[in-house]
Amino acid sequence: MYNIKEFFNKNEFKLLWVLGICSVQYVLMEYSCIPSLDRFFNQTYRMMFLNMFILLTLQLWLKVLFQKWGITMAVSSLIISVWSAVNYYTVLYHGSPLFFSEFRNFTTALDVAGQYNYSIDSAMCKLILLMVIALTMSVILLIFEREKLFFDLSRFVKNGICTFACSAFVFVSLFGTSFFKKRNSLTWQWAASVEPNGIISCLIEDLDKTINYLKEPEGYNADQLDKINVYTSKDSGQRPDIILILNETFYDFENYIDTESDVDYMESFYNLENAYYGTTISPTQGGGTNNSEFELLTSNSMYLMQNSAPFNYLDFTKNRNSVAGHLHNLGYTSIAMHCSSKTNYHRHVAYPALGFDKPILGRGHYTHNAYGNRQWLDSDNYQDMIKEYEQMDEGPRFIYLLTYQNHGGYEQNDASFDKVHVGKDFGMQTDDMNEYLTSVQMSCESFKALTEYYKTVDRPVIICMVGDHAPSFIGQIHKEGISETEENLLKQTIPYVIWSNYELDVKDVYTEKAKFIDLVPLILEMADMPMTTYHKTCLDVHNDVPIITSDGMYVDQNGKYGSISKEYEYYEEIRNYYYMEYNALKGGHDYRKELFELK
Repeated sequence: MYNIKEFFNKNEFKLLWVLGICSVQYVLMEYSCIPSLDRFFNQTYRMMFLNMFILLTLQLWLKVLFQKWGITMAVSSLIISVWSAVNYYTVLYHGSPLFFSEFRNFTTALDVAGQYNYSIDSAMCKLILLMVIALTMSVILLIFEREKLFFDLSRFVKNGICTFACSAFVFVSLFGTSFFKKRNSLTWQWAASVEPNGIISCLIEDLDKTINYLKEPEGYNADQLDKINVYTSKDSGQRPDIILILNETFYDFENYIDTESDVDYMESFYNLENAYYGTTISPTQGGGTNNSEFELLTSNSMYLMQNSAPFNYLDFTKNRNSVAGHLHNLGYTSIAMHCSSKTNYHRHVAYPALGFDKPILGRGHYTHNAYGNRQWLDSDNYQDMIKEYEQMDEGPRFIYLLTYQNHGGYEQNDASFDKVHVGKDFGMQTDDMNEYLTSVQMSCESFKALTEYYKTVDRPVIICMVGDHAPSFIGQIHKEGISETEENLLKQTIPYVIWSNYELDVKDVYTEKAKFIDLVPLILEMADMPMTTYHKTCLDVHNDVPIITSDGMYVDQNGKYGSISKEYEYYEEIRNYYYMEYNALKGGHDYRKELFELK
C-alpha cells in the first residue's frame, strides 16, 4: 500500500493520471452530444488539443479552490457525469445540447422533460461505463493522494499564475485568432459546429452569446436609417378579425421524405376552400418554439439573436414592434392563448409587453380532454378559443393561439391508438412516427372543423396556421442523395396556410415560400390593411428573397440557395431590414419610431 501511495504522489504520475481522467471526461462529454465514435474523430487534432486544454484549465481553477487533485477530479467527474446524462436526453428529445442558454428557461425544460419516457439504450450504457471509469479513477486518486490540506501562500500564488496563463491562452485561442476555431461557428445547425469543434469549445461560445445575446449588423449606424423613405400606407378601412395559430410541432414529413403511410394524414389540411398554402423555414431544427413565436409575432428575424428563447432576454416594453401593438393602433382588441404553464419562456411577461390585452395562460383555463395519454388536444384549444372569440368586443378582434397537442414525446400512447402507420422501417423512430403522424392527422381534422365554424360567422375572418418546427426525432432520420445543407433546409421546411371566410385579393402576393417574419405583413397585404415602413420592407425583401435562414442563407423562388454576402444582388435591401430590426430591438435614444408606426 505504501508503494502505491508513493507511486500516486509522484508529480509525473499524478499529472498523467489527471490527464487520463480528463481524457475520459472529454470523450464522455462529446459522446453525450453525438453518440458515434466515427463522427467523434471528425475533430481535427488542433481542436482535440484545445478542448482537452480547456478542460484541464477548468480543472486548474477547481484545484485553486480545493487545493488537492483528488477532490478536484472527483467533483469535476461528478459534475460532468450528471451533465452528460442530462445532455444525452436533451439532445435526443429537444434536438440540441444542454447549453448555458437553456438555463434561462429551466422551468420550461422541466415541464417539457416530464412529457417523455426515458429508457437506457446502448448509447446510454456506454455513457454509464465512461461515467464509472471517470468516477473510479477520481476516487482512486482521492484515496491514495497523501497531500494534506493547508493553505500555502506561495503554492496558491504559483497555481494562480499557472491558471491565469492557461486561461489567457484559451481566451486568445477562442476569441483572438481563428487558428483553432472560428468565433461565430455555433449556428442553428449545432451539430455542424459541435462535431468538428467539440462541445467544450462550443459551450464557451454559447456562454459568450448568452451574455452578448444581440448581434450588431456589420456597418450599423442609426443615421443610415434616415435614408430609408418612410412608407405612407393607404387605409381601405378593412378590419377583418385575425387569428394566428402557431401549431406545436406541425410538420409535413412528405415534404422531406416518403413515409409510405397507409393514410393521407394531411388530406384535411390541403383540401380547404379560400386557402392559400406555402412553406416557411423554422429558425431552429426539431425544437425552439419560442424562436418561431418571436419571428411570427414581431416580424424580427432570429438572425440577430445570438441565442434562442428571445422572450427570456429581450425587454419588449421598450417598443411595440409586434403584430399585437400594430393591430392595437388599428382599433383591435387582442387575446393571447396557451394552455401550458404561464412562466414558460416568460410568456406571462412577454405577451402583455408585446401589446396583448388579455393573455390566457395556464392549464386551469383550458378544457382538458385527451387522446389516450396525449393531452391538450387542438380540438379542445379551438373550442376554448371560440368561446373567448364570441365574448370579445364588437370591434375588430385579434387572437393568437399556441397549441400543444403535437408536442413530444411520441411514446405516450399504446400502438392501438395509432391511426396512421408508416410503410417504411424507420428503426427506433418507427413507433414515434406512427404516433406523431396520427397526432398531425388529428390537427388537420381539427383545423378543418375550425374553418367550418368560421364559415358561419357573419364577420370577415382571416386565419393563419403554421407549425413551429419539426419533431425532435427528425435528427435521427436522414435522406440520401442530397447535401447536408439541403437536408437541413428540408428538415426546417414547415407548412402554413392562410384561410379566410371571404374572398381575398392575392393576385400580386407570392405565398409559395415565405419567412416566418413575412406572415403578418402578407396577411396585412392580402387584407388590404395599413402597414408600417417596417412591414413594407419585410414584404419588399420577401418578394425578392422569400427565404432567409437564421444564419444568413437565402433560398430564391427557384429553390437555389447560397450564403448572403456583399456581392449578393439583394444585399443592400436585406441589410436595411437588419438595420431596422436591430434599431427596434436595441431601442434607446437612436430608436426611429417613425419606421415602426403608421404615417
